[in-house]
Formats: sequence, structure tokens, C-alpha cells
Amino acid sequence: MNTETKQERLCLILAAAGAVLALLFAGLWLFSRHDQSDAARTAQAEAAVCRDAWKTFGETGKDSDALHALASLYAFARDMEPLMDGTSRAEYPSYCMAVFRLLTEKPELRAAYASALEKQFDMLAKDIYRVNAYAELKKLIPALESGILPETGTEPVSETEGVLTAVNRRGDCAYA
Repeated sequence: MNTETKQERLCLILAAAGAVLALLFAGLWLFSRHDQSDAARTAQAEAAVCRDAWKTFGETGKDSDALHALASLYAFARDMEPLMDGTSRAEYPSYCMAVFRLLTEKPELRAAYASALEKQFDMLAKDIYRVNAYAELKKLIPALESGILPETGTEPVSETEGVLTAVNRRGDCAYA
């Protein structure tokens, strides 16, 4: 496989990952507004699977692990899309674009992004009804761009400060 094809494939993987992650969090946010215990239990179980899959991808950076993470997200996200409210539906494409642009252009940030995601999933698992994880997750992009993780406000994500540039929210890659 030539380099260009591999880059395109990785771009699509990350694009899809951003899309389904945003859908997942929008769906979980919806659950936080309704008392649906069966749905909440399902969401918590899915969050645990997703957390583990994204942790693995963050550690290895392998395409195969990214695909595994996507597989763990896809079915649930597909079911959540029709339930999204208007705000979430309007916001998630720009968030997805920012995620995959950042991870495609700065692969060294994958582990930091996966770690931050893991913390958000842990918050969800503790109290799905009170945590607006979608809103929290959106804070990760500017935090990673500035080299600071939002939990402490002081942890550098990259050793090279000032190198991270703003994500081009327009993007070059299409996603389904």
C-alpha cells in the first residue's frame, strides 16, 4: 500500500472516529435529561467498551486498533443519531472535523487524546445523569491545541510548546 493511500485511509478512520464519538456523547447527553434506566445501563456498558478500545488505540496508534475502536462505537452511535437534539446535531460535524484533523496532523497527540477521552468515559460511568460529557469533550480540542489538558490546566501535552497550531475546521477529508 503506498503512502498516499495509507494516509487517506487513516484520515477516513479518524474522520469516522470523530463522527461516532460525537454521536456517542450526544446520545449520552440525551440520556442525562431522561430517566431511562435500561438505556442508561446500555450506554454505560458501551462507554466502558469504547473507553478500553480508545485507550488501546492511544497506546499503539495502529490502524487496526482504530478500526476496533470504531467497531465498538458504530452500532450504538447509529442508534443515537435520530435522538440527538438540534444543537448537538448542528455542532458535531465541526467537532469531528477538528478531531480528525488534529490527530492526522499531530499523531503524537493520539495518546493524550485517548487519555483525556478515557477520563471522560470514567466520569460518565460514575454518574451518567449529571455529566454533560459532550460539552466536556468539546473542550479537549482547544486544550490539546494549546498543549494543556483541561483537568489540571498545567500539564503539557507536547514537549514542544507553541508548535501546535489551530485546527483547520474546514478539513480536507470527507467522512460518511
